Amino acid sequence: MVADPLAEQHGEPPPPVEVDGEEKYQVSGVEDSRVYRNQLQHLTLWAGHDPPTWEPPKFVDGLQALKQFHQCYPGKHGPLEKVLGGPQI
Repeated sequence: MVADPLAEQHGEPPPPVEVDGEEKYQVSGVEDSRVYRNQLQHLTLWAGHDPPTWEPPKFVDGLQALKQFHQCYPGKHGPLEKVLGGPQI
């Protein structure tokens, strides 16, 4: 028996926004970055969606969430490494 019957219930995620005929979802944060198979990826939190997913830079480049992530973790892989003189990917 489940102690809290509401514990397993989840609300519906917010619907995507349509921009130029394409569905777009809101990024709520970036948790990590890595190079996987020679490609940069960011662990991306999506507003209203679980779990976070590894995404290519094109989904998070230029977003405030990515800027905040790199301010907190300047040593992590990112698109500005060549400019800043950090590790090359």
